[in-house]
Amino acid sequence: MRVFEITGCGGLLFTEEIPSINEYFSDEVENFSDVRELKEKIKYYLENNSEIEEIGERAMLKSHKEHTYFIRAKKLVENL
Repeated sequence: MRVFEITGCGGLLFTEEIPSINEYFSDEVENFSDVRELKEKIKYYLENNSEIEEIGERAMLKSHKEHTYFIRAKKLVENL
């Protein structure tokens, strides 16, 4: 749920690399493979604050368009 909650609020999500997340969000979340990479990405975004806002906006729009409870439940029912 964390993925949908953070993106739905327009936040920038940093998460360990999990292939299934990329099925839902391709460039709206930041994946990392180890602590070194996470630190590098955090440093980068602290220096490029406007990109945080841009990614957050894209993530929120995608969440509201494709991943609300209503939309997810509808897809679930369609696949029964």
